[in-house]
Amino acid sequence: MSPTNDAESPLTDKLAAAHKDLDRLRQEVNAMRCILDSLVITHHCPEDLLQLWRMLQPGLIDELAGSRRVAEPDVEGEYAPTLAGWREVMRRYTSLLESALGTQQADEGESEPDVKS
Repeated sequence: MSPTNDAESPLTDKLAAAHKDLDRLRQEVNAMRCILDSLVITHHCPEDLLQLWRMLQPGLIDELAGSRRVAEPDVEGEYAPTLAGWREVMRRYTSLLESALGTQQADEGESEPDVKS
């Protein structure tokens, strides 16, 4: 082997290991997302959960960017993709919670007995 190939081999191995770790993490995140989705959809009181979610939302993005804002005034620049990802998570779970609440309210409306005068 040439010296270049010898030097590249450890880097190639590290890159392959990093890709393997990244794939494993993606699978874990997808599994956690499915679990969280199931918990949100089946929550016994989606109205309370939605209210709590709406209260916590503003602080989540601020917390994510907060420590960086002090050191990095242009947090939207460097961290824009991360913040965009968090905003998408916020939209997704807000929509899921609102949908779960609407489904529960529709189910409650169907289960109420008809009262005839």
